[in-house]
Amino acid sequence: RRMASRAESDSSSSEDSQDERGSQDGSQDEDGAAEVINVDFDAVKPTVDDFHGVRCLLKQLFRDGPVDISGLADYIVNHPDLASVIKVFDDGEAEDEEDEADEDAAAKKPKTAPAAATAAPAAAAAATDDQQSIYAMTTAIDLTAERDKPFVQSALGYLLGHCAESKTKTAIEGVLGSKRVAFLLNERFVNMPIAVAVPLLETLLQDVAAHATPFDYYLLVSKAYYLSAEDDDVTTKKRKRQAQEQIMRVNEEDDFILPRAKHTFQFTLQREDNDPSTRLLRTVALVPAAALQEAIGELTQTVNPEYTRY
Repeated sequence: RRMASRAESDSSSSEDSQDERGSQDGSQDEDGAAEVINVDFDAVKPTVDDFHGVRCLLKQLFRDGPVDISGLADYIVNHPDLASVIKVFDDGEAEDEEDEADEDAAAKKPKTAPAAATAAPAAAAAATDDQQSIYAMTTAIDLTAERDKPFVQSALGYLLGHCAESKTKTAIEGVLGSKRVAFLLNERFVNMPIAVAVPLLETLLQDVAAHATPFDYYLLVSKAYYLSAEDDDVTTKKRKRQAQEQIMRVNEEDDFILPRAKHTFQFTLQREDNDPSTRLLRTVALVPAAALQEAIGELTQTVNPEYTRY
């Protein structure tokens, strides 16, 4: 499947940022104006050659948690029926460079234009000769069938180990033990637009209907960060704390899905640079399958159809 998207570089977000994978650079012309780049994305099934790209996307979700992300990535690329990845279509004009962004970069910058109308400048410029770079991934792993796999046990152990409310933990464990649950992984570079996620999620539901026994629930992990209090007018500790409690979701589609969850809990993570002004957040949610379909339907109606159809 191929979908055309539009990439713009915003001069307000062109500062460099660094992480374990690379950097993100804004692209501007000589006058400093935003440069518009047309780019085609290919949505395809993952192959074994995509192992490292998939693993990198999982790394930004679990970071340094004790999760077997290599085993998880290996399973995904070897079970492509319920998975899709996004690659850049090589039209002969893509630059031969690797230019990526991560969650820490998003946490340092305010969101400006809606992501649905603004595609990733880094993704537009980052196509390589062999087209092995993975920019987004969506998959569902059958936790009921694969519960004994080490990577499943490590992921569930890590996530549920952060659940501070015993009642919520017991409820989630009860659903995991009695219902058919899929682990929904919906990851992409932070500067990829929400338009990429919508068709991937729709395709996933179609794949589940065609290739799998229907799931009762989906377990997902949402990435977010607390906005830092940088306003000079915020002077008291209380007001600073209130300002910092504002949550910004990295994947905007999560705002459609999380309110429909039956059970949720969240925990914070330490940033690698130990920056105290921004805290990273994870929200774990157990969502009924019917509710997920409703959320994706609402999301599709909200996002411009030009950016959501292959």
